[in-house]
Amino acid sequence: PCDALPHLASSYAAVNALVAAQSDECLRVINRPAMIDFLRRRKDAETGGFSMHIDGEVDVRGTYCALSLIRLLCLDCADLLVGVREYVSSCQTYEGGVGGTPGSEAHGGYTFCGLMAALLLDQLAPHDATLPLHERIGLDLEAMLRWVTFRQMAYEGGFQGRTNKLVDACYTWWQGAVVTTLSLVLGVENGTTDTRATCPIDREAVQRYVLVMCQDDDGGLIDKPGKPRDLYHTCYALSGLSAMQHSGTQSTPLVLGVADNALPPMDMLHGLRVERVAYARNFFRQQDREAQSLSLIHI
Repeated sequence: PCDALPHLASSYAAVNALVAAQSDECLRVINRPAMIDFLRRRKDAETGGFSMHIDGEVDVRGTYCALSLIRLLCLDCADLLVGVREYVSSCQTYEGGVGGTPGSEAHGGYTFCGLMAALLLDQLAPHDATLPLHERIGLDLEAMLRWVTFRQMAYEGGFQGRTNKLVDACYTWWQGAVVTTLSLVLGVENGTTDTRATCPIDREAVQRYVLVMCQDDDGGLIDKPGKPRDLYHTCYALSGLSAMQHSGTQSTPLVLGVADNALPPMDMLHGLRVERVAYARNFFRQQDREAQSLSLIHI
């Protein structure tokens, strides 16, 4: 509703929806200066993270949403990146996954947010380019890969969100994007981009769970058999299905079943199709170049 508080998760979702449309008309409605002001108000100086809304919780979810917006909209606000690395690093647990806050239980959604926030930060403000990635971003990537690998359910084939929890189709994305990304970045550090050799999960089994067990007869996808269909699980089951099909730099995706099951590749950092992210970032860079040219004319 229009009288609701501005919220980082809602801002992330709204901007992603506009970017997904791949339309100049949609991108022009985003008020980037106002977004920077909003992000400044959400920055928590004490922890280095971001709060979700006025008087809201500070957690790794809000931190990821903020960094995704900064990169996707090409925002110039380097001061907001101070302390982020230390905050995200403090949320990694002894299990290897990431909790919502320091000391919280490792969780698939927060692990996605923590890893992608750290990788976004490495692009926006590299800690030290001479160091290996895991040292730059302050996360134990090997431990994280081990944790997420054990979240694949042996019987169902899909992922659970936490230790001792049930399978859930939405974690096809939250966990699937993590294991795909980790397999790639760790493979690169070890001298290979062939994630067929480094990905430790059964990607066909994950696809089988989504395609066979989670499709509603009337359309849409579900959490697990017996649950109703909804847009949330439809979105993230399909996004995760793409992550399972496209792994590393291989030109041929691993698609279970008929060719019509193939999906376009996703940008893991933003949860959007790769070409949509490129289109938006090019659009906003062009806006900045035009604004700079106009300012030079009026000097």
